[in-house]
Amino acid sequence: MLRVTIEMLPRGSEEDAYVLGRVFITNDGTGSLTVGNYDVELTKEPPIAKRTGTWRKGRVEGFLRKLLGPYDLLYRALIACGISERNLRPTAPSQKDRPEE
Repeated sequence: MLRVTIEMLPRGSEEDAYVLGRVFITNDGTGSLTVGNYDVELTKEPPIAKRTGTWRKGRVEGFLRKLLGPYDLLYRALIACGISERNLRPTAPSQKDRPEE
């Protein structure tokens, strides 16, 4: 299993660090030495979570584990959990892009 932890370090302080969320990528054992299949779970932690526990689930199948690396697997895991759709929404314009009043 891979676990990716996302931490906030306010002002770069390790002492004040806290966890925002985690990604769990678990090999389900149905693949081979060259191809892996994985279950994915995303969690959020307070203060950004309304409730703790699993936020989203997904699945990565047919991952070429000898050809691709851990960042490729993480990328596909996030896509499998629907993160790409959330990021297709428009973002707020930056201050420099706003018309002057």
